[in-house]
Amino acid sequence: MMKIYPAYILTLLLMGLCVKVSNDINAKNKYHLRYLFYHFVFQLLAVLNISLSLNHPLLFPAEILITMAIFSFSFLLLHIMSLFEEKKAKLPKSIIFLFALLPITYILNSLGILLIQFDGKIASFDIIGFPVVFFRTYSDVFICLVISSFYFTALLLTYFFKSFKKDFRNVNTNRSIKIWFFSYVLLIIIVGFLTIIRIYLSLINNENLFLSYLHHFCWLSVFLIVFIKSSILYDIVGISKQEKFNSTFSFNKIEQLFDSLKVFVNPTYSIKELALDFGENEKTIRDSIKFNSNLTVPSYINLARVKYSCKLIDEGFLNRYTLSHLIVETGFTSQQNFNRAFKNFMKMTPSEYIKK
Repeated sequence: MMKIYPAYILTLLLMGLCVKVSNDINAKNKYHLRYLFYHFVFQLLAVLNISLSLNHPLLFPAEILITMAIFSFSFLLLHIMSLFEEKKAKLPKSIIFLFALLPITYILNSLGILLIQFDGKIASFDIIGFPVVFFRTYSDVFICLVISSFYFTALLLTYFFKSFKKDFRNVNTNRSIKIWFFSYVLLIIIVGFLTIIRIYLSLINNENLFLSYLHHFCWLSVFLIVFIKSSILYDIVGISKQEKFNSTFSFNKIEQLFDSLKVFVNPTYSIKELALDFGENEKTIRDSIKFNSNLTVPSYINLARVKYSCKLIDEGFLNRYTLSHLIVETGFTSQQNFNRAFKNFMKMTPSEYIKK
């Protein structure tokens, strides 16, 4: 009877992710999503290698696995860079050094020229499908692999910290990218480093059982989270290029009007009144709001109302008045509409915000 290993389940999950991302690629998001698809493909190949090795003495050559790992993280980096630059990105020129270092080191080690050498018995033949014994002969290649890991990690973390400062036109993009970093990118970085640590410990014949379990747990979790929590991937798929907006009308005028006169507190305020306030046609106003905030006009007005309600709550409005007064004061027509809009934009209920 054939055993069902976790690697088989992981293979199916990654196949599903590859199919989903491939089907979701379109003209507006291909500048970043195509790179994510290629990243998942290389991850799938790595997991397939594990699946094949469980019941058959069949492993991809170590040279191929190392190349696949480099390409996998290169495409992940391109995906993240493209998200931030809001266009198809190019890898930094410094990566040429990385791609040149590995083959040169491999050739030197093949000729018996070694800077570092691991002696003694190898603890494990393979770690998640990676033939550790390869590094007995090509020990300097392992050092190159460590350098590559630090290189990609440094660049990815740089973009992670940029996400706290980057001001995207789409108000939801920043939040989506942060969630994507926490739920996938950081975890896949951790898996990569755990792989390297386990390979090193095996090379010095000092393998740790707890680390092995932690490694397998993280390896499974990283894709289970993305697959089960589909909204994470859905938000990333939804990030797309904004159409160019050619108009002399400045979106700042709308922001200034909302900040100074609080016109949105009028419950019936709409695109019609907004266009009249500026003497512009409704299409120009609608296109300006869509381009700069990626929101419809009603949603943008509700966002202003929610922000204003938060400001009043922070200033102690509810110490003097009831929640019903707050709803009327900010321009909402009912508590149901207020609760729905508040939860949509703040990702928490009004009562949770008040307690906070």
